[in-house]
Amino acid sequence: MPKDPLLKKALTIIANKGWGQFELKDLADEKASLAQVQAHFPDKLSLLEALGRHIDQMTLENIEPFDPSEKSRDRLFSVMMTRFDALSDLKPVIKTLWQDAWKDPMTTLCSLPMGANSMSWLLQAAGVDTTGIHGALRIKAFGLCYLSTVWSWLSDETPGLDETMAALDKNLQRLNSFPQFYI
Repeated sequence: MPKDPLLKKALTIIANKGWGQFELKDLADEKASLAQVQAHFPDKLSLLEALGRHIDQMTLENIEPFDPSEKSRDRLFSVMMTRFDALSDLKPVIKTLWQDAWKDPMTTLCSLPMGANSMSWLLQAAGVDTTGIHGALRIKAFGLCYLSTVWSWLSDETPGLDETMAALDKNLQRLNSFPQFYI
């Protein structure tokens, strides 16, 4: 869970109430006034940005340095599984956000650049070039791979995330069909 008390409280409320029923005023209490909440999170999208940064930070802190002789595909697999491990404590709120995202298309659309930024960081952590037009295509293709794998992760109840690993393996194989990816 995040160290930021307002973000932590927000995630707890969202997990219980849902994204659509959550309002930023729900965070105000004796520890944080409405003005303090507004200064911290001017809007709901800024809360999602803070969550994304937290998840990226947790992931990047736990990634082992990559061996350049290792295949890109193996490094990407490792990076992605590190991310899913980092998300494990947040699974209930991620599941709620995922389900509610389809009911709030404007927030979903506005959060796409944040998702692309996260995918760029994951690719870079695996040593994959994200520059230029080919890099932009890699980020988009990898984002689709990630989204497809999240579907499996959300329903995966196996102790070792076997279903998630199988889905990730299959999705990384699909990336090979993109000429600009070559993993």
